[in-house]
Amino acid sequence: RGRAVFKPPLGTSTGTAGRARAVKAPLPLESSRRRRSHGRGRSRRPLGSNPRSRASYHRATARRSASDPHQARAREPTAMDVLFAFTGDKFAVVVSDTTSVQQIIVQKDDMEKIMDLDSHKLLALSGPKGDCVYFGEYVQANMKLYELRNGVKLSTHACANFVRNQLAEALRKGPYQVNTLLAGYDKDTDSASLYFMDPYASMMKVNSGGHGYGGMFCLSLFDKHWVPGMTREAAAILVDKCIAEVRERLVTAPTKYHVKIVDENGTSCEVYDCVEKAAVKAVADSRK
Repeated sequence: RGRAVFKPPLGTSTGTAGRARAVKAPLPLESSRRRRSHGRGRSRRPLGSNPRSRASYHRATARRSASDPHQARAREPTAMDVLFAFTGDKFAVVVSDTTSVQQIIVQKDDMEKIMDLDSHKLLALSGPKGDCVYFGEYVQANMKLYELRNGVKLSTHACANFVRNQLAEALRKGPYQVNTLLAGYDKDTDSASLYFMDPYASMMKVNSGGHGYGGMFCLSLFDKHWVPGMTREAAAILVDKCIAEVRERLVTAPTKYHVKIVDENGTSCEVYDCVEKAAVKAVADSRK
């Protein structure tokens, strides 16, 4: 019957010692794709492809937003404010409405939305009331602390960079939902400047700007009527045109505004009442 002869299986070769040495045979293309895609026999779906997992993710996100004040604050819509400002000949004008609105409810009509950071700087804030009050007082206190420690005041440009830096640091922790306009007068340069900032920590030095629904209507008027080196009389006429445009275009336009001016003598404030202005104008027209 003879001696049994060892036959290596298909895909192997024998070594010098007569032992079988395995040789990896190439897999078919289809089977290799199937193995990479299915792994250990289970199909791997892309993240979020399962509708049940998507629903669970949204529910978890909603619970996290409700429990985390920073997440909830980031989703809060911006309030309906009217803020605009522009520069003139060695002065800057900042205008804001005095109405505090929560959705469809008017809470008060004498709210101050323009803060005096020091004797020659104004900070106008628009957004949720908690963020505006907290962030404005924080900037105001830090500027006073810097003055006490160093004996000098920050320039308008340095103050704008400080505000922008604080917004950027809080952007990934607990962002402040505030839109700001910073106006100031510097004695060193004998000029006034205006800085535009948003909640995403973008900053730009501008000649005119606005925030809120009412501020959007004023941008086209600035493009048409603003000129460098405006006088006080021309600035007052431009403020009248902007407020009249807001009153005409905005459905819920406020009737009272704060008009603040910063120049070499410091800051000054005037209450702009549309009802009184209309009454005075009516009396003047009747006398004519």
